[in-house]
Amino acid sequence: MPSEPSRRERKKEKTRVDFVRAAVRLFRERGYDATTVDDIAEAADYARSTFFRYFHSKEDVVFVDLPDRATSLKAVLEAAPVDGDAWQVARQAITDEVLTFSNQSQELDPAFVQLWFTEPELERRYMQIVLAAENALAEYFGRATGTDPWSRIECQVLATAVLGVGRAIPRLGLRDETTVIQALEEGFAVLEQGPAAGAVERLRGPTPPSTNTNGKTRRNSRRRPSPASPEALSSLKTSP
Repeated sequence: MPSEPSRRERKKEKTRVDFVRAAVRLFRERGYDATTVDDIAEAADYARSTFFRYFHSKEDVVFVDLPDRATSLKAVLEAAPVDGDAWQVARQAITDEVLTFSNQSQELDPAFVQLWFTEPELERRYMQIVLAAENALAEYFGRATGTDPWSRIECQVLATAVLGVGRAIPRLGLRDETTVIQALEEGFAVLEQGPAAGAVERLRGPTPPSTNTNGKTRRNSRRRPSPASPEALSSLKTSP
């Protein structure tokens, strides 16, 4: 069982949340460009030096703990077994990091997250975080298959695909854990069934992808076999 956070850890988390709340409020009131680190520190009632103990820059406060999630993903994958179902390992790792981020980012409304994709500075930082996560996934698929991830397109495509499901969650503005889990399962189901295997037709049809023909929400996609990804991984292991 995970241990309860210590008093020091709770205090650190409160300080981080105070900065995020102050930044969100100021960005809404003044705009991102017009808000400085000094403004955020003053609004949160902390020193400027304290801000930089928690965030490297103004850009990072916008991402809450997203950079930490990329670092955590790399650590998890480096410690993961390489003799099991590599796709499921990667899928679960992404799911765990997305859920952690969703819980940590309750202070950010969906409209605010869109700054990641509209502000040039934030877009560059976002892509740095994404590429770090993609590299970690590609390296894991390489280790799991005994191949060089930088010379095999399969490793790159698998890494991009599995991370793409996680990247879709913030853009959809999802926060509720049940909704996030459902969306992740639906996203992974599209990959596991094959993106060309009826996904476009389902989108055009009257039944939402989140329900079956009886109108009941699907919650068992995590247990579905992966008809496409094991073949890709198998080809990596057997190809010269």
